[in-house]
Order: sequence, then structure tokens, then C-alpha cells
Amino acid sequence: MAGVSVAIDARELAELGRVLRRLAKADLAPLMDAIAGAGEEATLERIVEGGPAPDGTDWPERHPAYESTQRMLNRDGGLADSIESSAGADTAVWGSSLVYARIHQL
Repeated sequence: MAGVSVAIDARELAELGRVLRRLAKADLAPLMDAIAGAGEEATLERIVEGGPAPDGTDWPERHPAYESTQRMLNRDGGLADSIESSAGADTAVWGSSLVYARIHQL
């Protein structure tokens, strides 16, 4: 078949269903805690090191008017200090509550 095709084996779907049913009964809190911690750590590392972006690409060059020896995201440490994470039974969250954090994400 030309182009793109997908083949699905029903036996694999049945196994996936069994795994998902087991996960639905499992205590996911430790996993969510690990995910939140890893997300927080990766975010802090990108801020301190100056990248890369979460998708792995390099951040664009700064405008010459903002050139300095300090990294833009880690100028005074406020953004890095604001990164927090939390986890629950089925959620993992990390980020900053600083108003200016969103513009850096976008």
C-alpha cells in the first residue's frame, strides 16, 4: 500500500486493555510524584543552562539591546526560585506562579 498505513493486531489491543485495567486499579501517586519531580528538575535545568526549549530546539538569539553576560532567564534567580511541583493520586503539575513566567513559556 502506498502512502501511510497503520496495522493493528487485535491481540495487542487485548493486552493493552489488560495493562490499562491493571493501571486503573494501581496507586499512581508515586509515579505522579516522580513525574512532577522530573518535570521540575528539567525546567530548572533549562532555566539555569539557558535552554534548550522543552521541545529540544534552541531558543532564539536575544535582541542586541539585551546583550549582557547574564542569562535572560536566570538574571536574578527569581524565575528559577519560583519553580514548584506537586502531585496527587492521578496528576503531576510543575511550573511558576510568577506573572512573567508565561511569556517565557510562549
